[in-house]
Amino acid sequence: KCKVPGDFAGLPTWYRSALKDLQCMVESYGMPDLFSTLTADEVSPTRFYEVSNMESFFLKQWFDPDTPHLYTYAPVENARLFHQRCSTFLKDYICCKDAEGNPLPGLLGRVNHYVRRYECQNRGSLHAHIMLWLEPESRVVVESEITASIPGIVKPGCEHLPPHDYTRYEKPGNAAEDDLLYTVCRKQFHTCRPTACCESGSCNQGFPMSVHPARRATQSGTHLRWAYHRPNEDCANVVPYHPAVAALWGGHTNCQLVCNTSLSYYLLKYTMKAERTGALSWDEACALNLGLTEMSAPQRKLMSGMILTKPVSPCDAALAMLGISVVETSTKVTFINSSRPGTKMARRANISSTFEKYGTRPASLKP
Repeated sequence: KCKVPGDFAGLPTWYRSALKDLQCMVESYGMPDLFSTLTADEVSPTRFYEVSNMESFFLKQWFDPDTPHLYTYAPVENARLFHQRCSTFLKDYICCKDAEGNPLPGLLGRVNHYVRRYECQNRGSLHAHIMLWLEPESRVVVESEITASIPGIVKPGCEHLPPHDYTRYEKPGNAAEDDLLYTVCRKQFHTCRPTACCESGSCNQGFPMSVHPARRATQSGTHLRWAYHRPNEDCANVVPYHPAVAALWGGHTNCQLVCNTSLSYYLLKYTMKAERTGALSWDEACALNLGLTEMSAPQRKLMSGMILTKPVSPCDAALAMLGISVVETSTKVTFINSSRPGTKMARRANISSTFEKYGTRPASLKP
């Protein structure tokens, strides 16, 4: 049986190794202060201008003007554009540094360390999960800046319109505030779906959220989740965001403060979770579709046991072909085997419990 090397990107072994690297960073620096998600926008009327330019080029060269969703025909270009946009955004606005590599103040203050991981959504486009370690002074400021409010005043007589309707609010006084209001209305509202977050009957994301009039984020009574500024019930479905990040990114964002509780370890595992895998069902119909009708039943069974399947989206494949790493960290983690040469582990018999088995130190085991 052939075994793919564990350092092959995308395998469960590779993600487990990345999780251990992340845990090593947590052991050295403590838990990250901020968890943020940056999502691609290639479908809305205000999608990324790079995507609009790409579609315009396609229309001039190859495609009919009536071709719908041109971006779906260019997974390699979309993956490259998103990576360039995300990398530039992190470098210029979030993780700013001087010529000597020292952190400079960015949109979220001074960032000492970061971890970035790309992941594909159900529709096939990319989004980035980012963990940030901030300086203590910056953490205090960010706690008061993250909000889940709607930055607009309702027009008289428009109270009947839904909260996410941009025309419901008075036009702000300047272009920057107007862009932020449009971004929040168009891209920051969570929509509950029975086939997604509400399969169990209620939203597994906690929406709609309770009103929280305090301007500063505070921890809830369970100490597992932060409550952000929500002045009224109109903001119950707004995803928390940082105003400057949301306005400059141009797509959906999610900014969450990290708690030092058991939920935090779940967050680490969520950031480095492996993609779904399964066994290949190499039945007679599959062999027929692949033109391998001469294979016997034992041979098909053997192939089913040797091949691990994994759904790969076009953007996933594009990242691999372009040589773009799915995970990027600001700190390199090197594993050093500290076991003495010739040391061997022995299995101990008559162990009463699993905890005793894994709690036994190697020094106490018989050779």
